[in-house]
Amino acid sequence: MIRLNKYYIIGINENIENYNLTLNKFTMKQKKEWSKIVFERLISMINKDDVIDFYTGKNYYKYLLPLLKNYKVNIKLDQSIGKRLQYLKQEIKNE
Repeated sequence: MIRLNKYYIIGINENIENYNLTLNKFTMKQKKEWSKIVFERLISMINKDDVIDFYTGKNYYKYLLPLLKNYKVNIKLDQSIGKRLQYLKQEIKNE
């Protein structure tokens, strides 16, 4: 699993310092630039046959989807952050 954030894309086990930044406050141009960097990093980490699941809000995949048109993509939780966190916490308990 990988995470999308201020640092673009990081492994699930990578530790980062806390920050107060969200794509919600980015301009469309900034979101597109962020998405391009994430895409370039992501494709270097996956195989062509991998499935990419997004457990994020729309801001984090909206401009990535057109770049990922040749990959298998699932939007898993297009819900509020509260609902996504609740779901992910339950999934962790079930592991």
